[in-house]
Amino acid sequence: MTNPFAPNVPSAPAEAPQQAPNPFGQQQPQYAPPAGNPYATPAAPQQGNPYGGQPQQYAAPAPAQQQYAPQQQVQQYAAPAAPVHQGPPPALGQLNTAPPPVVGEGKGARLADMFGRLVLVFPLSIARVPRNPQYITNEQRAQGNIEQDRLTATVVVLDDGQGGMNPIWYGGNPAAFPVVPPTDSAPLPYVRKGMWINQSRLISQLRDFLPAGAGQPGGMIAGRVHKAGPNNNDPWYLIAATDAEMHRAQQYLDAVAAGHLPHPLA
Repeated sequence: MTNPFAPNVPSAPAEAPQQAPNPFGQQQPQYAPPAGNPYATPAAPQQGNPYGGQPQQYAAPAPAQQQYAPQQQVQQYAAPAAPVHQGPPPALGQLNTAPPPVVGEGKGARLADMFGRLVLVFPLSIARVPRNPQYITNEQRAQGNIEQDRLTATVVVLDDGQGGMNPIWYGGNPAAFPVVPPTDSAPLPYVRKGMWINQSRLISQLRDFLPAGAGQPGGMIAGRVHKAGPNNNDPWYLIAATDAEMHRAQQYLDAVAAGHLPHPLA
């Protein structure tokens, strides 16, 4: 099998994706990114002076006689004495360099955009955050269960859902009715940094691969993005990668190690 991530492979054309059928019963049409800025306003023409006429000439005012007030004596203040430290100096802790910040949920593809695609997930961190109020049930509110886990990860998309390398499209909402078309596309492999994952079943698959501590490497997981059903509360999860899919993920890692592709965690 040839390496789809080898440097001599030309970049895939930015065409609408041919993805696997969406089980939510919605066919997403193919879209091209809009050309130009439809909201750009034409530059306003330069206009002359609407008030016209020759500029007025003003005579400089006659210099006024400056009045001086008698100088007042400046009061001198003594600087406060520096505090005297009593006892031995405080101990200094271990010096560390600043770790890279974990940036979350910038603009990029979401799970719905990755449906059916082979992905490589690098879990980075996990935190407890407030639940979205619109998704809190009365029972959860009565129990005080108003928080949830949120995992931050880097996700690399490795194929188009059918084993090919067609670009990924994102920026719309394929689950909306009517469907909101995508606005952006990117070639593969596509790296989504700082992605927030709130789905409990997917977090349960990724939690054990988090870094053991600051500065320590974490694990990585390969699988296909899937959803149990079309409803909003149906869980997202990863289908375990096959041997052939694991081979493709390893080809990507080999290309990164050889410097042919940028490091996903850089």
